[in-house]
Amino acid sequence: RLFSYLLYYCAMLGFQSIYAQPSPCGDNPEMMPTCEEACIICDIDGFNGTNNSALDGVAPDGFCTTIVHNVTWIAFIAGTPNLTIEVAVGECQNIGAFGNGLEVGIYESLNCEETQLVSECDCSINENTSTTFTNTQPLTVGQYYYFVMDGDGGSICNYQVNVLSGSTQVDPLSTSGVIEGFTQTCPNVSNTYSTTA
Repeated sequence: RLFSYLLYYCAMLGFQSIYAQPSPCGDNPEMMPTCEEACIICDIDGFNGTNNSALDGVAPDGFCTTIVHNVTWIAFIAGTPNLTIEVAVGECQNIGAFGNGLEVGIYESLNCEETQLVSECDCSINENTSTTFTNTQPLTVGQYYYFVMDGDGGSICNYQVNVLSGSTQVDPLSTSGVIEGFTQTCPNVSNTYSTTA
């Protein structure tokens, strides 16, 4: 009986640590301070806002900053293997002595623990300027990627994201039911997965 309880306990711990893909953003998408909280936007083209998070946030490994100020994340889905994205920075506040503007990079992560930079990482897109980002390796169509931003020197800036070539547009997303099946598998092994929705 003790063995049964231990087995149940370990199974519950393992189940709670399983990472699920981000959920759809809804009508008013917002960037969030951590990868785990980020949602998937249906099209990042034209996405705009102000990086005014009151939280420091969590930067991905190797992010192009020396000090984290207000890191935020949002996910998008690659509609084509190659993308060119422009980030235009508008008016900024809290311009520091060591920088102004935004720090931006695009990352891939399937578990929010291991991140891989898939674009350039620009550590200073200054006020009233723009920078163009292209992917440094082919993107997987249908896979989600993370647009990550921080204020350079603590700057709070208006921004707009424009897709210049390629696509991040997908049909409106809905939340699926829980996907049932093995959480780990081996190469060349066939598995069956199911969901209620």
